[in-house]
Amino acid sequence: MELWKPVAIAAVILAVISLVSVFIKPVAIGAGAVDTDQLKDGAVTEDKLADDAVTAAKIASNAVGNVELSDNAVVGSKIASGAVIGSKIAPGAVDNTKLADGAVTGSKIASGAVDNTMLADNAVTSAKILDGNVSAADIAAGAIDNTKLADSAVTTAKIASGAVSYDKLVIKIQDNRNEIAATGTTIRFSPAFPAPPTVVATLSRADSGDNFTIFITAVTADNFTAIVYKNGAASAENIYWIAVYTP
Repeated sequence: MELWKPVAIAAVILAVISLVSVFIKPVAIGAGAVDTDQLKDGAVTEDKLADDAVTAAKIASNAVGNVELSDNAVVGSKIASGAVIGSKIAPGAVDNTKLADGAVTGSKIASGAVDNTMLADNAVTSAKILDGNVSAADIAAGAIDNTKLADSAVTTAKIASGAVSYDKLVIKIQDNRNEIAATGTTIRFSPAFPAPPTVVATLSRADSGDNFTIFITAVTADNFTAIVYKNGAASAENIYWIAVYTP
């Protein structure tokens, strides 16, 4: 009589399981049935989001800060026109490669910023120099040669005393006093003329009682010969002479 008890208990358990399987079934959630109210805070983690599920409309204003941006994420097309102001540019960030041709106009250059090292060779042409601004201190020693002088530019006031030497004269003049022997004397020019000059002479003394004649002969670029006649006879005398060369 005791054997029926385990059998009866097992039968009851099986009956209960059968009833549970009939009345307790999985509940299916319909599409769109879960809204904000059904989600716990923090329930939607990264692995719950499908790729490209977060659109611009899902992102709150100012929610994307520096830490949300990956390196190199902000390309040129993402920057609005005029958005990059001076405070956004790091010191030294704008080098030659960042400047468009012709971008640096006169108003962009600070006063006194362009020194000698910034100028290319031959960059300063005549048109770039304001009239009257080249002073004596700006002209290198020996820079002004004959080609730089306008015709008639060198006036008397511009010539220093004693600066015009004999070889600078176009019309060359020499003169002297010399004693002439009775047989005649050859007088040498110093320096020689470019070609034979015109020579004239007179006595160094006056003697109204005698008749003197001075002969100038054999005139070359280097010398001439003089002989003096007194009352028709050769005489030793002192003469003053002048030689003039004209091209």
